[in-house]
Amino acid sequence: MTGSTCCANEDSNSETENSEISGSSSNSIISNSTEIIEIYWMQSLSWQLSKIFEDAVPGISQAILFASISHFIEFMQKKEDLLMEEGVIAVELLKRLVQKQYVKKVNLISMKNTGMILTIAFILALKLCRDQIHMNRHFAKVLNIPIVDLNQSEISFLKIVDFQLWVSDDQFSLQQFEEVSEFEDVNIPL
Repeated sequence: MTGSTCCANEDSNSETENSEISGSSSNSIISNSTEIIEIYWMQSLSWQLSKIFEDAVPGISQAILFASISHFIEFMQKKEDLLMEEGVIAVELLKRLVQKQYVKKVNLISMKNTGMILTIAFILALKLCRDQIHMNRHFAKVLNIPIVDLNQSEISFLKIVDFQLWVSDDQFSLQQFEEVSEFEDVNIPL
């Protein structure tokens, strides 16, 4: 009788272990697919942004720029929980800045300030999308940028784009966003 009780306990223990193992493996697969999606949209976004800067600033190295932008986006995703939609809006704001500077015959973007312009595009995107927004003081601290420089850069950016920050549905449905959305719908077998 004790033998059957012992075997029954072993069976229930092994079932529990199996369900724990399969559960953790499912979570691991889900976690991996989420990480793949995050990497995919961050890389796609980095490529788009580096292409915009390459077109706007002759002679800029796209390879170095791509690596720097990728690092910045990863940093923003970790520190500010950057969403894909906010990245798409930052791309649109940067495109708008480039277009407006050509129309106004102003040359704001240079090799020296691409980092600050990228930073401002993302800060504005975060401010547009979030219900609770941070003040520039917060971003200055997180990004280790003097608040005066951040404020002046933001004002310059806003003046160039004529304070036009609204991103319409047509602009928002970029090919990059659609590709990532389709990728998220893929069912990954567990």
